[in-house]
Amino acid sequence: MISSLYLLAGLGGMAVFAEPVPVAASGWLVASAAFMFLLLKHLMLRGDNLAASRARRLQRSAATSLDTMMVTLGDGLALTDSAGIIRHVNPAFSRLFGYPPANAIGEPLEGLLAAPHGDQLRERLRAHNSDATSGFLNGRLEVVARRQDGTAFPAELSLSEMEQDAERGFVVLFHDITARKKAATRLYVAEKVLECTKEGVMVTDRRGTMLWVNHAFCTISGYDRDEVLGANARLLKSGLQGPEFYKAMWGAIREQGEWEGEIWNRRKNGEAYPEWLSIRAIADESGQITRYVGVFSDISRNKQAEETIRTLTYIDPVTALPNRHLFTDRLTQALERAPRAGTLTALVMIGLDRFKQINETLGHQTGDLVLRAVADRLGAALRTEDTIARLRGDTFCCLLSDLDAIHDIHPVLGRLRASFDTAFEASGQEIFVSAAFGITLAPADGNEPDDLVRKAETAMNRSKEGAERLYQFYTPEMHAHSVERLGIETELRRAIERGQLEVHYQAKAKSCGTITGAEALLRWTHPVFGRVPPTQFIPIAEENGLILTIGAWVLQQVCRQMVQWKQDGLAPVKIAVNLSAHQLHQADLAERIQAMVGEYGVDPFLLELEVTESAVMSHAERAIATLEALHRAGFSVAIDDFGTGYSSLSYLKKFPVDTLKIDRSFVHDIDVNPASSEIVAAIVALSHSLKLTVVAEGVETAAQLACLNAIGCDLIQGYHFARPVDPAGFADCLRLGRLPGGLPAVGVS
Repeated sequence: MISSLYLLAGLGGMAVFAEPVPVAASGWLVASAAFMFLLLKHLMLRGDNLAASRARRLQRSAATSLDTMMVTLGDGLALTDSAGIIRHVNPAFSRLFGYPPANAIGEPLEGLLAAPHGDQLRERLRAHNSDATSGFLNGRLEVVARRQDGTAFPAELSLSEMEQDAERGFVVLFHDITARKKAATRLYVAEKVLECTKEGVMVTDRRGTMLWVNHAFCTISGYDRDEVLGANARLLKSGLQGPEFYKAMWGAIREQGEWEGEIWNRRKNGEAYPEWLSIRAIADESGQITRYVGVFSDISRNKQAEETIRTLTYIDPVTALPNRHLFTDRLTQALERAPRAGTLTALVMIGLDRFKQINETLGHQTGDLVLRAVADRLGAALRTEDTIARLRGDTFCCLLSDLDAIHDIHPVLGRLRASFDTAFEASGQEIFVSAAFGITLAPADGNEPDDLVRKAETAMNRSKEGAERLYQFYTPEMHAHSVERLGIETELRRAIERGQLEVHYQAKAKSCGTITGAEALLRWTHPVFGRVPPTQFIPIAEENGLILTIGAWVLQQVCRQMVQWKQDGLAPVKIAVNLSAHQLHQADLAERIQAMVGEYGVDPFLLELEVTESAVMSHAERAIATLEALHRAGFSVAIDDFGTGYSSLSYLKKFPVDTLKIDRSFVHDIDVNPASSEIVAAIVALSHSLKLTVVAEGVETAAQLACLNAIGCDLIQGYHFARPVDPAGFADCLRLGRLPGGLPAVGVS
């Protein structure tokens, strides 16, 4: 703070000082002492002896006081002449600048300042000496001073003009403001940080009047800074929380000095929103609260995210039905309620048939539309007190609660089954979907939610195995079947390494019995289970993906065996190997097979690859590309079980096929059923028109052989000629070259 000290002495009508002398608050004593010194000097010059003697005493006293004040003054002080040349300094000056007094005296004042402040000071002193009314001495200057060692520091410079012995000069005061500058810088940086943060910040006085807010405050609240500064923070209240809430909040602030929690405030546009607010009280040195600082963040999105998480946790995103978690919760409540009400609870597990095929052929978007349509129909078939949930991809489960008797299930079950009687519309197509149903009852089948769901699924799977595809109530025998299936799956994983799997060969022959080739068939002999039928373990291998490992192993065994037969001098014949849908979907299948036959030196022409229609059609374009690559490499391709799947003539034309195998379902009654005979004749005629070889499977009697021969079927495979045998047994057949039971060669195709 600058004070103007008016020095005025009227002695003998002569004014010694008649101008205001601006001085720093910290230097007013210095200026006063200087005045006293000059005044007494003037009195001494008056020449009065008594007065002169008194003046000398006063002069010595004033000089002593001036020296004392200059020594004790904390700021650096320098006395200069009118040109700014230093004539005297105090000890604080020497400590501040590092100059001994002797080194400082005689130096120009501007030499203490860093550029450009030194040059500016010199010019201002020159201007002031030319024109004392320039106003140069008014106020304080912020400059950059330089110590003797060259280090610079910020300082506040105050100048006061003085006159002694008819000579003018200056009293110069230097105040080190380094600490103040650092504090100001910290405050500036802190303010900029607060302006950049995404959290709203506000500072209020002890009465809640808002004194400062940051940019994020304005963004979140919708208020401009000018609208809230000076207003009370009550402006933001939403009114959704009562007085008790605020009483508890302020009680915590008074007791602990801070509070943190969720609060609802209101934006300028009137919208209420949740925020996470932290309030801290700021006290002064005496412990009195002077400020409150509030930091808050808009948690509207957090709330929305929580709701989204809750939805994802409990609601199926495709059908908007309860998922497994929510269904289990409702099932638990129903099971707890049933004993008190004396009612029964039933679960109906519903599994869609071949839904994976819909996804793969029509796309997942169409599949999702079908799922929503199924959900709508099933929901409409239930009572209002029932619950339907989607447990996973193609599986739904219905909770029928508060049943008075078992027969109450049947009307609901009838409506559920009727839901699949008509086609579902999706993506402009009519799609027929069938389903299997499994049912469990509580308390008859148990009272544990997970156990009941598992049993209902077991019953559903048993329903899928049935030919009529009706529904199945759970029985304990089903559990035993499931345990057995699990045991088979576990043991199958170890079967290869334990040497339990074998490849047998079933001969293919002409009607006369001449062997033309064989089909490689997998056999599993387990030390405990005995001979496990392929129909039992192959589907399990396809479900768990083990079929890829098994398929590669079979192909390797066949190649190795063909090499062995060749080394034994046996005539080469074509061996057919089955490829599963999983293998066919491998992008590098063609390369894998070519690499394997190349490793063993097997002629690709002698290896026939059998695929089913359904395996090809599940990913038709990819499968066709793979088969074409194999066909170009010299392998033969056969369509197995023709007539039982799609029997698509358009795709048949696209397939690089060499052979069609007629399914055994058309062969077993060909000699007694004219319809079967006509179907087989049509397949043979079609195949021959496409230049394809026809093989009939499952030929077990001479009568069947005769019919097939009459129709013109090319090759025969079945028990009538030969059962599957091990490699040694088939080697014996190759040595004979002809199988017993054949027709006479004359007239045989």
